[in-house]
Amino acid sequence: GRVAKSPLWVFGYGSLVWKPDFEFTSRKVGYIRGYSRRFWQGDTFHRGNEKTPGRVVTLQEDYNGYTWGVGYELHGLQIAAVLKYLNIREAVLGGYDTKLVKFYPQEEEADEPVLALVYIATPQNPSYLGPASEEDIAAQIIVSSGRAGHNIEY
Repeated sequence: GRVAKSPLWVFGYGSLVWKPDFEFTSRKVGYIRGYSRRFWQGDTFHRGNEKTPGRVVTLQEDYNGYTWGVGYELHGLQIAAVLKYLNIREAVLGGYDTKLVKFYPQEEEADEPVLALVYIATPQNPSYLGPASEEDIAAQIIVSSGRAGHNIEY
């Protein structure tokens, strides 16, 4: 197959920040606009189970919101390999959809953002838990653990 000439950026705002588990060309701290991070996605695999689902983050559209995270720059053969891996990790196991967003690297002098792929859990996926009080979310996180460890560690 053809190897892509231009880079692909992937924006991580949850476990992709500290545990990407894929090869990348560069990693930059930065933010996206128009979204806020929320513990509204259920997890019955990595941080919970069927009986006690954990809570992990997704993004909620928020006009005034900013979400800080990490942008990963991918080139060439990395792109297909990473997309295949993330499709399993985020889409199949996690129930996340993809969107293209403008990523603003922190250390860039120019205000020019780059387009980045981001995984967002929407209310349409079966694991979506939605909003709850901070107390209820904390209580659920305290009692949940899965294959990747206790939900508190997330």
